[in-house]
Amino acid sequence: MFFLKILIFLSINPNKKLFWEINSRKKDGISPRYQKALNDLKVKGYADNTLDGVHRKGRMIFRKALEMKIIKSDPTEFAYLRKDRKTIEELEEQELSKYMEKDELAKFIATAKDKGLDIDYLIFLTLAYKGMRVGELVALKWRDINFKDRTISITKTLYNPNNNTILPY
Repeated sequence: MFFLKILIFLSINPNKKLFWEINSRKKDGISPRYQKALNDLKVKGYADNTLDGVHRKGRMIFRKALEMKIIKSDPTEFAYLRKDRKTIEELEEQELSKYMEKDELAKFIATAKDKGLDIDYLIFLTLAYKGMRVGELVALKWRDINFKDRTISITKTLYNPNNNTILPY
């Protein structure tokens, strides 16, 4: 008789652990239980980021079980995280992200050119008008810039997991 028991421990804070258990005596009966477990965590009020982490760990565990031929199918394959539906009023109450208007951006770029460091103008101009992220910009190499065709190849990004402002070089 097949018995699968999956345990996922997720640190919520130092004094509390989230314990999630899925038991099934049938190989194909796991999917509905897995989806129900995700839904139950949502109802309990866990944050979307927390649920995403739980789901990611669940997928890794079940995929390993599939690879080891412990189960015949991946119960996480069609599982999804429920999203909250918001009313128009709730959406209107939300604070919008702050973006610069065209004239504000032009003034910022001009200020960077006139009063910034030597490279500031080029950095902000490239970020603003090429849509690059900072990590993509700092990962550029000279070979990524084609002066003849006037193109920039963005093929990598610098990832700083600790989000330190000073990088160890």
